[in-house]
Amino acid sequence: MFLAWIAAVMGYYGITFAATNLSDDFFLNYELAMAVEIPAYISGIFLVDKLGRRPTLSGGLIASGVACLITGLVPEDPPAIRITFSMLGKLFISCVMATVYSYTSDLFPTSAAVGLCSTFGRVGGILAPIIATAVSKLRKILRYWRLPEFTAYTQGRKIDPALPFIVFAGVNLSVGLLCLLLPETNKTTLPDTVEEAEEMEKYTLSCLRRSKNRMEEPKGTIDDSVSM
Repeated sequence: MFLAWIAAVMGYYGITFAATNLSDDFFLNYELAMAVEIPAYISGIFLVDKLGRRPTLSGGLIASGVACLITGLVPEDPPAIRITFSMLGKLFISCVMATVYSYTSDLFPTSAAVGLCSTFGRVGGILAPIIATAVSKLRKILRYWRLPEFTAYTQGRKIDPALPFIVFAGVNLSVGLLCLLLPETNKTTLPDTVEEAEEMEKYTLSCLRRSKNRMEEPKGTIDDSVSM
């Protein structure tokens, strides 16, 4: 959950900052980034009950990562393609932000865990503007130092402003796959103690794997009590 919060907050603010550099119209980019949050939060309310907490969190991170990856790989011209996929990335990561608060409170019996996870999420908030503005900072560094190898490499080239989206894509995809290991809390009894929280492991995918391994164990041994 620490990683989920870092990825969610980093993607949420990072995509917002980086999307404003995808075209020349700063105000249009910002308005679109804000407008997509309305359907994202509304759909998040229904998805957490219909699909469950884990599919919504993990699927939102993976979908946002795929959209960010496409944004970073497609050609710069026409800019409408990049803007469209970046807004899709913002849509899915906003849905994750609408889910992560309730999902964290479901997993842990104390409210202190929500505050601790939110604190780790601020790490993603700190990194978001640094990564989103990395392209402009890299340009300033290259112009300031005028290093021969970098000057020769960047001569006649333009550093892609969509480069931060590839970073966000890698983080969201890896954390989204990792979140598949979390237990599902939809329509289950929530834990009141730490022991009950640990027992929620039976709702994880690892539990299914262990059950399959037990079914494949050889049945050649006979219980002593049965033989007597």
